[in-house]
Amino acid sequence: MSNQPDTSLKDFGVHTPDRVPQPPPLPALAQPAPADPAARTPTGQELIEHEKLQSVLAMAGAVCHELNQPLQVLSGFIDLLLLDSPADDSRTEYLRIMAEQVKRMTEVTRKLRNIARYKTMPYGSALQIVDLEQSAAPDDARSSAVPETTLRA
Repeated sequence: MSNQPDTSLKDFGVHTPDRVPQPPPLPALAQPAPADPAARTPTGQELIEHEKLQSVLAMAGAVCHELNQPLQVLSGFIDLLLLDSPADDSRTEYLRIMAEQVKRMTEVTRKLRNIARYKTMPYGSALQIVDLEQSAAPDDARSSAVPETTLRA
């Protein structure tokens, strides 16, 4: 069995500050076409929901940036240690487990980075938290996705 790790730094989705997510535009209904006389302006509730989304995106971008830096360092050191670890050493398995957990944390930051809508879920008996699974757009859909027309929780 090879001492080569089965992951690399690029597998961990290391991102630079220029990848901070931007909020999607207001829903299509809230963006009137200039030539449409029946066009309307966004309602107060739509503007509030858009502000909520912008706040979530700003926080998500900051969290992703702050977490990805130490994750990159951990990933690099784990890779280096795996290169020097004998395949039959029990510590090698611990290093592989650590690499997998770093990968899981990186997946969470990817979901945070891809938040495209504001969806919540219950947390405990009285709290609501952002539902990352429902709020994150897939990586390939992020750039071409049509924004949802409703941003309500």
